[in-house]
Amino acid sequence: MEKLTITSRLLRMVTSALLVFLATVVGVKLLQPLGLRHPLLIYYPAVAVSAIYLGLEGGLTATLLSALSAAYFSIEPRSNFAIRDFEEQLYVAVFVLEGCIISYAAYKMRRAETAEAQIKIAKERTLAAERLEESEIRLRLALEGAKMGMWTLDVTSNQCELSDQEYDLLGDTKGGGLEPVDAFFERVHPDDREEFKRLLSEVLDHGDNFSHEFRIVRPDGEIRWLAARARLSRSRKGKPIRMHGVNYDVTSQRRFEEQLRHSENEARARANELAVLMDTVPAITFIAHDPECRDMSGSRKSREMLRVPEGKSVSASAPEGEFANSFHGFKDGRELSPEELPVQMAARGQEVHDYELTLVFNDGTSCEVIGNAVPLFDGAGKARGAIGAFLDITEQKRIQRELEKVRDELDKRVKERTAELRQALETLQRETEERIESVNLLIHQSRLAAMGEMIGYIAHQWRQPLNIMGLIVQEMPMVYGGGEFTEEYLKAQMDKARQLVMHMSATIDDFRDFFKPSKEKEVFKAGEMIRKTLALIEGVLKTQQITVHADQSGDPDIYGYIGECCQVLLSLLVNSRDAFLAREEIANRAITIRTFSEDGKTVLTISDNAGGIPEEIRDKIFDAYFTTKPPEKGTGLGLSLARKIIEKRMNGRFTFRDIVDGAEFRIEIDSKPAA
Repeated sequence: MEKLTITSRLLRMVTSALLVFLATVVGVKLLQPLGLRHPLLIYYPAVAVSAIYLGLEGGLTATLLSALSAAYFSIEPRSNFAIRDFEEQLYVAVFVLEGCIISYAAYKMRRAETAEAQIKIAKERTLAAERLEESEIRLRLALEGAKMGMWTLDVTSNQCELSDQEYDLLGDTKGGGLEPVDAFFERVHPDDREEFKRLLSEVLDHGDNFSHEFRIVRPDGEIRWLAARARLSRSRKGKPIRMHGVNYDVTSQRRFEEQLRHSENEARARANELAVLMDTVPAITFIAHDPECRDMSGSRKSREMLRVPEGKSVSASAPEGEFANSFHGFKDGRELSPEELPVQMAARGQEVHDYELTLVFNDGTSCEVIGNAVPLFDGAGKARGAIGAFLDITEQKRIQRELEKVRDELDKRVKERTAELRQALETLQRETEERIESVNLLIHQSRLAAMGEMIGYIAHQWRQPLNIMGLIVQEMPMVYGGGEFTEEYLKAQMDKARQLVMHMSATIDDFRDFFKPSKEKEVFKAGEMIRKTLALIEGVLKTQQITVHADQSGDPDIYGYIGECCQVLLSLLVNSRDAFLAREEIANRAITIRTFSEDGKTVLTISDNAGGIPEEIRDKIFDAYFTTKPPEKGTGLGLSLARKIIEKRMNGRFTFRDIVDGAEFRIEIDSKPAA
């Protein structure tokens, strides 16, 4: 500070010397040639200016230099500082005294002005401090009312100072107010953190204002939206120093904007859907946007039907020049005024239903329409427009008129044909009854043939047990004669006989159950159905060297009629047996039965290696009465009835396909009742 003061004083002295030099030049060059009597007069302005503007040092310096300059350049003898004349010496002394007085007076005046200015500045500072304090109170109240939090980022120390309200926004307990910036970043939502850092870095690099909206995660897990507004302060060299900003909660605003955006999208989508619907439906639709129907929009089909060109209104109530005037409405032969048209009536608050009218066009053609129109109401319940939908019934009306003409002709023909049909019906009924009797006879024959085969199977099943019982009976007298007939022997023989009788009785039960029709659907195991069927025919198949392989994957359930299922399986096994008997050259005769579950269904496949079905008859094997067997061995109803049982009675599928060396029949049935 002392060096600065000395420098300032030296500058003032140099400036005073320059003013004196300027005055000397003026006096020597301009005034001396004119014979100026008092040369020191030219220096008074330099002394006064120096004293006023350069202070006491400037005034005294100017006074001393002016006296020396005048003594050297203007007072005799010139070019010499010595003054010999007493009068001149007195004159110079008076000048020096006056210069000192002027300098001192100017100094006092400046001191007085400075003191007054300082008092004024002090008052202004006090007033500014009071206003600043008042502004700070108002700002604090405003921030608290707006729930804004203040923060200051010190860029050099990377520390952030947070206000109490900022801690409230972040959901934290009030801390010391100063914490690392990274601690604040940890509160920012992970999905928004990098973007926040990037924008902040851009402002620190080459910006002044920071504005961003981001999410924070509060300690309790709640996610809130905050808006940040800040301004960056830089040094004279442009380096960032600190950033002052505020944060405020915009969660409600964000939610409202999202709801508003969703509502706008929904409304826009509904409007687009309505426009598409109006242009898509075959109906002729109109929407009146005011009670007078001056502003009315219509679908593409309505403009086409009314023959309204682009730029013209579809409303007959439109202002003059806007309506195309391409049609006139008639009802019951009377032309309707625009106010009597259905949409116009609905726009005034009246509902119109099943309204028919005829539209006559300028070229003389016409069409007939029918439709409804209902009013649209505003929030106060006042009609604000209407919507109407109509159908072109011109063709229907034409057809109706033609039908009325044809109806009389039909009545006449119906009476004539009724008598003919009655006679034909009686003839057809007789033929149908005869056909039904024939079919029933064939079915009865088929059942008798099946029962005959079943009796043969039972006889085969009983043959071995009867032989064993015969041996037991023959053995008992021999043992008795040998003296070895004991109670234990008798009990053992009786147990054997009892088991044989129970086996034969079970065969009778299987036979009875097989032909007993099921009244209701039930859930049963596929393995149980296969066992019952094989119990009747497996012995016969073995005698004919036919092996049956049963592959039951998980033994799935079947929902259906067990008796009918056994009948279908037996029919397929008999067909395979007959195919083997027709081809004696086949050595390893095998029938494979597989059961498994697939897509919620139980699948049963029966395949053999009996050579397959000839291609020329594959399309006929499910036809009723079609058979390749002699009349005494088949009726042609087996596969036809089997397919009807599976597909009609049990809602399944019954198909077949050729495989290598044979054929495979596939049955798909529900495994459980429908939900």
